[in-house]
Amino acid sequence: MTSQYVIGALLAASLLVGVAHAEFPDIRKNAALNQDSLGNMVDDIIARFAVNPEHIIQMINSDTAFSGTSPEYSFIVDSSGHLLAHGSTPNMVGQDMHTIPYEDSSVGMLLVENASPYGKWIQYEWHNPQYNETVLNIVWIRAWGGYIFGGGVYVDPNAASIMLTENDVDRQRVAQNVVQDVLFSFARDPEWTVDAIGEIDLFEDAEVYPFIVDVNGTVMAHGHSPDLVGTDAEFVFDTEGTSLGDLLEANATPYGRWIDYYWPNPLTYNIGETKLAWVTTLGGFIFAAGMYPETPDYERNPIYSWRDIEERRVSMDIMDAVVRDFANNPAATIDAIHDTDDILYRDGSTYVAIINMAGDIVAHGADATVVGTNLYDIEYDGTSLGDRYMPNASPYGKWVEYNDRGTAVMVMLKIHGPHIFAVVMEPEYYNTSNDLTQYERDRQRIVRAMVQQSVESFMDSPLSTINAINAGEDPLYHDMEIFPYIVNFNGTIMAHGGSPSLVGVDSNYLDDSRGNNLWDMLEANITPYGRWIEYHWPNPLEDDHTGEPKLDWVVSRGDYIFGAGIYPDDW
Repeated sequence: MTSQYVIGALLAASLLVGVAHAEFPDIRKNAALNQDSLGNMVDDIIARFAVNPEHIIQMINSDTAFSGTSPEYSFIVDSSGHLLAHGSTPNMVGQDMHTIPYEDSSVGMLLVENASPYGKWIQYEWHNPQYNETVLNIVWIRAWGGYIFGGGVYVDPNAASIMLTENDVDRQRVAQNVVQDVLFSFARDPEWTVDAIGEIDLFEDAEVYPFIVDVNGTVMAHGHSPDLVGTDAEFVFDTEGTSLGDLLEANATPYGRWIDYYWPNPLTYNIGETKLAWVTTLGGFIFAAGMYPETPDYERNPIYSWRDIEERRVSMDIMDAVVRDFANNPAATIDAIHDTDDILYRDGSTYVAIINMAGDIVAHGADATVVGTNLYDIEYDGTSLGDRYMPNASPYGKWVEYNDRGTAVMVMLKIHGPHIFAVVMEPEYYNTSNDLTQYERDRQRIVRAMVQQSVESFMDSPLSTINAINAGEDPLYHDMEIFPYIVNFNGTIMAHGGSPSLVGVDSNYLDDSRGNNLWDMLEANITPYGRWIEYHWPNPLEDDHTGEPKLDWVVSRGDYIFGAGIYPDDW
């Protein structure tokens, strides 16, 4: 079968689908919107709904849980668009959401057509009963079991927006991980955990430190100011006069929430800086840790390209793998790091190094001849690698940037046991020719989730997964223009959600609409961590079948390659 014939079959199978979606909110870097809290809330509601639907609906509508803590709320909508529960406006329960207009469509259409098992961000206007006015809402919705579950937050137009850099977002990750570690430790041994926070820097990472407050307001532990222990948080004020106790009480939630206030930064010794703290509750206690945004009013220059952001994500996956594998089999892991043909601990130019606590290199994926060399004996631009690596290694992972003989380098450093693990990558920084919108970045998230779903399902039940993908109706394998495919390592297409007619075709003889061989592209990008590839392919949502730029996430598992992709608008 020729590639032209296959392309023709694909075009014949394409369907035009009209889907309504509002202007996509720039939620990733707006710290005030608490997208993490909304996602956790929705996931919890779904889990509880699966056990006792009536009870959860009653709880939401009676404002006793999951909602009512302004500016956030939760809701449930059935598949026809009728409101079953709503935490902030329960008087609207029973209303058909299709009767509520939004732009040239309706809120019901917006919800139903954008519902996804992977979750999706939308925005629309909704009545805020606290201020008795209609305001913009940022809403996280997720489809499950024939229902749409949502968590929304009212956007205060008068509130200052704290915009975050990618480094700030990563420091938020560290703060959340610190809180999680403290929670686990406190559940096992409260007394030891409180003492450790006050005396040991076990739960600290540079400017990030934890604190614990009893729900009665008593400060039980504080990683930076132990003199606050025993005081009433209501009478502890930030540098702008805001009561820390009042702030914590108003934002205490088991789902976690970001709060902002002004507090001295232990690294800069400033009187007070903007601080973002992740706050969550367990039992009768409030746990928190925070970070200080480096540029709250503007994005620093140079900023990272979307490819840098994705490679940072891959680097952290590689880090998890090498730390785990080294703990189980150090010798085999070192051998794999040094084997340039082994893709387990490398991704393109990204590689792994392992250093002992004295600074000696134990393994190096780019140059095995440096094994045994001490980092303090290697200098770039007058500073040794020891001075760059050793003080910045962290049990939570920390990014460090420097210049290696004219090449920009980013390194993720993580302490585990008696070793420091490093994953080294080369950023390209901002690239306007291949920029992606916030909407497209979120579509990439859905692509990764769909590929992961395909992998897990295929490993458990290959035939049923192939049939579900080829049917093209299951929302797990179909979301607007996004569909998965599976290709055998011999090049045979096993499943294709965009055109089942491609199943059985040898991709060695299949070209994209620019004449690039499909298998050559896939084979060159085989990796267990996932990689984005670009080519031209017909978009099932468009009637122009000549092919558009397409961006696919491809992952290898076993003897197969799994992929799915999006069509960026302005490429």
